[in-house]
Amino acid sequence: MPKHVYPDAEWLPVEWANARDDDTNPTCAVLHVAASEAVSLRGYFTSSRLACSHMYVRRDGSSEQYIRAD
Repeated sequence: MPKHVYPDAEWLPVEWANARDDDTNPTCAVLHVAASEAVSLRGYFTSSRLACSHMYVRRDGSSEQYIRAD
């Protein structure tokens, strides 16, 4: 498993988002509820949408991670 990935998450990288090298310096986490009962949100995060999320936690507690946490 890559560095900076939550060990209990399934690692499903969004390549365009992980390739960004901007100088953002996050200072907080924004937790929100997806209006979805989807098994995965991975297919939603495309370069044409320019939207992404770090993780998705399903109702059953299992999770996916899309972007490194560093």
